[in-house]
Order: sequence, then structure tokens, then C-alpha cells
Amino acid sequence: MPKTAAKKSASEKNRNPLVIVLFILFAVGLGLLVIHWGSKPNPETNPNEPLTLDEVFQCQTDSECVAVSAGCCGCNAGGRSVAINSKYQDYWQSRWTDKCADTMCPAVISKDPSCTAEPKCVDGMCQLN
Repeated sequence: MPKTAAKKSASEKNRNPLVIVLFILFAVGLGLLVIHWGSKPNPETNPNEPLTLDEVFQCQTDSECVAVSAGCCGCNAGGRSVAINSKYQDYWQSRWTDKCADTMCPAVISKDPSCTAEPKCVDGMCQLN
């Protein structure tokens, strides 16, 4: 009997470092998620990065609005368009760059009505009409 008790003690001792390492990895991962989710763009360091996604669509005049791809695939690749404020065009493009890295778009011209619509400012929001 004493040998069995000694074996349990040894196996328990071997599990303790593993549990500690797993707990530390979990805590670090959770901390990184909290930092990432809690971070907001700093308009002082990048004035062309919006504070909210709604800001991307806000406008005062038609000339501020521009049509851009609504997702990974644009109108020349089976996708569709959306209207945004032109000052956020670089931000919009960078938003899709990482998300679309592994996306393969079809070799087809889209017939979505958004692809031929004109960007307009309607009630303070860029829209395609």
C-alpha cells in the first residue's frame, strides 16, 4: 500500500506544474483579449480612423461619399458596393485586408444594383442610390 501512495504523490507533483502553466497561459490570453477589446482608436495619432463604425458612414454633402467594396470581393469579382465617407477609405480598405487574406473571389462581374448606384449623402449618412 505505501508504494501506491508514493506513486500518487509523484503523479500529483507532476500535474502541479502543468496546471500552473495552463493557468498562466489562460490568464495571459484573457488579459490580451481584454486589452484588444478595450482599446479604442486614438484620433490624435490617426485622425482618419473613426471612433465608431457609424462615423464611417456619416456625411454632410454628397461629395464626401464614395462607393467602396462592401466586403472581400468587389463588384468586379461577384461582390457588391457600399457608400462611405471618403476620408475613411484607407481605414475601410485596411479593415478588409486581414479578413480577406484567404478569400478567393469568383471571376464574374456582379449584377448587384449597388455596383452601378451613385453614392449620395441622405439624412447625414452615405448611401448608394
